[in-house]
Amino acid sequence: SNGVYADELTVLQESAEAGNLKAQLELVEYYSKYETQDLMKGLGWLKRALQNGAYFMESALDPYEKLVADAGNTIDYDAFLKRADAGDPEALFVVGTALVLGMAPEMDLEKGIHYLEPVAKSGNVIAQVLLANTCFTMASKTGNEEYISRGFDWAQMAADLGNSYAQALLAGHFIHEGNGAKAIKWALAAYRQGSPSGAATVGNLYAYGMDDLQPQPEKALQPLEDAFPAGHPTAAETLGFMYLDGRGVEKDPGKARRYLEFAAAHGMQEAINQLQIMDTNDPDKLEEK
Repeated sequence: SNGVYADELTVLQESAEAGNLKAQLELVEYYSKYETQDLMKGLGWLKRALQNGAYFMESALDPYEKLVADAGNTIDYDAFLKRADAGDPEALFVVGTALVLGMAPEMDLEKGIHYLEPVAKSGNVIAQVLLANTCFTMASKTGNEEYISRGFDWAQMAADLGNSYAQALLAGHFIHEGNGAKAIKWALAAYRQGSPSGAATVGNLYAYGMDDLQPQPEKALQPLEDAFPAGHPTAAETLGFMYLDGRGVEKDPGKARRYLEFAAAHGMQEAINQLQIMDTNDPDKLEEK
């Protein structure tokens, strides 16, 4: 058995159709897996999930679409593997992507990196972004710092070629390094291309500033409002505190609460703490208890 029975699948489909994000993501996984592969359905659910707040899946869309274009609805893995081992670029991409996104008979990130590298070196931006992400995943799995610098190199390459997701990734990297000037440069580049991650990062940098970057809260509102519909909890949390404190906006406790509740529901700890304080100080809330 592949873990999902026919009646379970029906229940999952109904839940996903009704807008349940967790169910939508489970269907993406189900239709991507080698045993139950139906990539057109998987891609359809991925797009639905992205419209439903799955901002963290943003980077999967391009490789998924290219995979469907190159390999069709189900990957004839053995045939592609033969071609890949003979150096065929299209097959290298298909096999590498399948290995890192869990669409091959087994998931193998290290092996996937091996197949994707020649394609990325030839200038394929989608492969570069996929490698950047996979290297960062390997770094957190293995604790091997070398993967971070490899991932950073691939992200830099893709960002230079104009990929908005890679630009947002770089911005995050420079925030981590404490370089506000470079962080805002790359975040703005991503935001101008409509990247929700770029928008969230620009908004947070303007709202709070950074070591070498002065806060400019009046510039934060628009990018944060642009990031919020994609489901970014950090954007919601920052908007909540801006409306709470009247930072760059008119104070609005009602708006503050709505944004903070969204952020809290998505696990943002400062929003959770703030709501507890607000509920403790709210006479209406106290009477309910």
